[in-house]
Amino acid sequence: MSATTTATSRRLSAAEQLLADDQKRLTAYINDRLPSSNWHDTEAAVCETWLEALRAGGMADDTEDEETGLPVWLLAAARQVGRRRSHPVPATDIQWHLLTQVLGHVSQWPARWHDVLETQGQQALLRVYVAELEEQATDTSHAP
Repeated sequence: MSATTTATSRRLSAAEQLLADDQKRLTAYINDRLPSSNWHDTEAAVCETWLEALRAGGMADDTEDEETGLPVWLLAAARQVGRRRSHPVPATDIQWHLLTQVLGHVSQWPARWHDVLETQGQQALLRVYVAELEEQATDTSHAP
């Protein structure tokens, strides 16, 4: 890890340096995997990855991936974003009024439902919901 200074010639703290190094590796990782060499796409995917990583949590694990040098929690988020970007679900295919009737308001959904909807679509989300209902019914019937 090399010492870096900011534009105002302030030396970065160890935590800031670690973040800057992760940012460089993440940008390289995403840029290598995007079909386009458009830097706007790379920049947007990097931002989306950080948001996904922060939302998912798990940052206490400091294990690094041997191939990329990225923390495993950040690499997992980058892969999730990559899957979403390579197989986007058109927003016009989602029938929000039906989903909210069945599943309740979107703000009350667990994060996993949002992930399923984004990556696999409306039908997959409804299948997950039904499976969870069946699992709850089975758990309730086995309760003492």
